[in-house]
Order: sequence, then structure tokens, then C-alpha cells
Amino acid sequence: MAETDNDTLKKQLKDNITDSGIEELIITKQKLEEKEDTIEELNKKIKEYEELLKRKMADFENYKRRVKTELDEKEKRANQKLIEDVLPIVDNFEKAIEAAENNSDFDALFDGIKLIEKQFKQVLSKYDVHPLETIGKEFDPNLHDALMIDESGEYDHDTVIKEWQKGYLMGEKVIRHAQVVVGKAKQSAGPVSGVDSQQEPVEEQSVQNNASSDDDSINEEYTPPKGDAPEQKEHKDEAASGS
Repeated sequence: MAETDNDTLKKQLKDNITDSGIEELIITKQKLEEKEDTIEELNKKIKEYEELLKRKMADFENYKRRVKTELDEKEKRANQKLIEDVLPIVDNFEKAIEAAENNSDFDALFDGIKLIEKQFKQVLSKYDVHPLETIGKEFDPNLHDALMIDESGEYDHDTVIKEWQKGYLMGEKVIRHAQVVVGKAKQSAGPVSGVDSQQEPVEEQSVQNNASSDDDSINEEYTPPKGDAPEQKEHKDEAASGS
């Protein structure tokens, strides 16, 4: 029964297919084959691009690791250079302390401390670190931290009248705000921004500025005053010589 139905279907198709229909079928088959070839080529390209992407991602990860390593090395070298510049100052501190323990010459000790201060300032200048100028300047919250306010109103604008702790710039960047006392401007309404007028000032940390950076080099050595070298103890051989 099934074979009869198939034979009947084939006969109907054969009777209904014309020459033009056969040509259309051939053309359709060719188009399908062309599309299959195109799909196969596209799949190959997709695989190639996937492999390329994997290689690029691996290269980029290697690049990131290399850059991080280079930056770490640069940071270490920069820190090493800074430490090398600070070590002579540490040496002079140790010499000054040793001299103070063995000598009561206060003036010589004071001169040694001034030399060390000058060396520190020279190192800061070498790294483009400079103190902020504050006294007499208009209060600027971008540069100053106000610890106290003078309410006398004797000034044309909110003015820094005293400095409790120096502020510093590295290049153009503020790395530490100056802690200051602010004189309130005439007819100024309200408190100075960010300031409690009842706040007590922090302990003053005075920094002397008695030397020019153009004089002696950073590596200038502190020479203790005469007679302040530690007494050398003579060690005698207590073993019996027999003579």
C-alpha cells in the first residue's frame, strides 16, 4: 500500500514538473551549494579571528605585567635616589648627637643643627618641594587650614596673620596645607570657611630658614668642635708576657 502511494506521488511529480521547473531546481541547488561554501568560509574566518583575539589578549596581559614591572622598578630607583640624598643628613645627625654627648659647647651644637636643617631644605628643593608663603596672604582654603580666627576685623580681607605649621608644594601640587591663624576681614559676615573660632591651635613647630641653598652642597659634613670627639680607651694586653 505504501509503495503504491509513493509510486503515485512520483508519477504526479513527474507529470507536473516542466522543463522550466527543472531549471529552477538546478539553479536553487547551485545557490544552496554556494551559500554552504560561503558559510564554511565565514566559519573559518571566525575561528581565525578567535585565535587572533586570544593572541592579542595574551599580548596585552604580558604588556600590562611588563609595564607594572617597569613602573615598580622606576619607583624603587626614585626611592633609592631620595634615600641616598638623605643618608648624609642622617650621618650628620649622628655626629651631632655624638658631639653633644661628649661636649658642652652649645654654640657648636647649634651650628651643627643649622647645617643639618640647611641640608634638609636643599634635598627638598632638589625634589621641587617648596614651602608655602603664608604670612600676610589672603586666606585660601586650598592652601591653608585655619586653626584660629582673630575677630578684631582690622584687615581688608581674611588674612593669614600667623603660621603654626608650614605648608608645602611639590611643583604646583599642595602636598601639605599650612596651619594658620586668620585675621577676619572688616564687616566679614560669618566665620571663615571650615574654621571653629573656639578651636585651640596645635603646638607650634618652628622651622628656621637661615641658609641659602646656593651655598654649601647637600653632602656638606658636620664637623664637631675640637675636643668633643669621644675619648678613646686604651686596651692593654693583660696576658702574662713572662718578661
